Amino acid sequence: MRFRPSTAAVLVLLTLAVVVLCALGTWQVYRLLESREADALREARVAAPPLDWAAARALPNEEVTYRIVRVAGRWDHAHTMLIANRDQYFTLGREAVTPLLPEGGGPAILVNRGWFPDVRQGEVLAALATESGATVEGLARYVGDELLPGRQLPSGQWTRLDPAVMGRELPYEVVPWQLTQGRREIPGDERQPPTVFPVQRYRVGGFTPPHLDYIITWYGLAIALVATAVIRLRKRAAPPPA
Repeated sequence: MRFRPSTAAVLVLLTLAVVVLCALGTWQVYRLLESREADALREARVAAPPLDWAAARALPNEEVTYRIVRVAGRWDHAHTMLIANRDQYFTLGREAVTPLLPEGGGPAILVNRGWFPDVRQGEVLAALATESGATVEGLARYVGDELLPGRQLPSGQWTRLDPAVMGRELPYEVVPWQLTQGRREIPGDERQPPTVFPVQRYRVGGFTPPHLDYIITWYGLAIALVATAVIRLRKRAAPPPA
């Protein structure tokens, strides 16, 4: 004998499934709103006038992030560090990180000086080392505990720029935020192979999950489930043919 659940049981299961699907869709709505709010905040900070060294130091770390900071200082090339396994333009490369000692005193700043292919490392580092000092302008970022801590590889290079960890290798204090030297990346930059190294530019934001697609998916499944259930229940309730 074939088991056939009662109409009441089907309605209960249907209701639970629809509630779960709608809850998932609503959660993605909130995630989308949060993402748009974060994007707007980042854009407003990037568009604000650049901060000088004194103004940047006076702000909490969370308020410095995504601000443009301009600071003059002296490079400490003896403590330049490399970030390994940075892939751009379908080419494996590295990024150079050099401490900048500000003219106004205070802790140093770890500055990401840009990307270059592995095969150009020698000439790029030699060229950078000719600069004794500079007025650097770039994007400040404070990551905090958002990512796994950076670590030093057996080769002496690093997995990522992490002031909290890399600063332990230096004979002076560093600020907990980093600075990426250069200009903002614009659409199409990634398709134009560079001729000058290091490539000095920064990206505002990063990967954004497709929240709108998720919203459509979860609510769409809920609607489809309700429609399917209505059709099946109508067939069940229909009188048998004479």
